[in-house]
Amino acid sequence: MLEATARRGPSALKFHNARLFVAGQGLSNIGTFSQIVALSLLVLQLTDSGLALGALIVGAAIDRWSPRAAIGLGASTAVVAGLALLVIAARSRSTSRFPDPLNKP
Repeated sequence: MLEATARRGPSALKFHNARLFVAGQGLSNIGTFSQIVALSLLVLQLTDSGLALGALIVGAAIDRWSPRAAIGLGASTAVVAGLALLVIAARSRSTSRFPDPLNKP
């Protein structure tokens, strides 16, 4: 029986809504990962310091918190970082050194 299930694949993906959900979660994870990489590279470029990324400090502190509090703080921080990145990108668009590819002269 296990071999037959392995050949068919997960049975939940037979349903259209489940496939949409899995695809949406995959895209969401790609977006989240891209945002984390972009923000880390921005901090690294602006500060020239790996310590400014805070990985060592956060790693030591997170071991002392409950998992629920850590996840809540992480999600809240991601929202604030995303909004800050949006504001920075919007403000730098008008003062950018690089030409805007959408604005053709």
